[in-house]
Amino acid sequence: PFTHITVAPYQLAGAAKQQRKLQSEYLVVRRELNATSSQDEFAKWAKLRRKHDKLLEQLETTSA
Repeated sequence: PFTHITVAPYQLAGAAKQQRKLQSEYLVVRRELNATSSQDEFAKWAKLRRKHDKLLEQLETTSA
């Protein structure tokens, strides 16, 4: 049997807003990561890399 799931429009709007926020934060971190040398500034690069990976995982989870 087919079950119908109802989602209120405000729930979709909130989810879309969160998705855009995550996406913009991800892009900022990605730009900064690309501008940081992994050899010259390893500590900063490693911290950015962890943040980048976490945001990417969250984006993949929320977009699924």
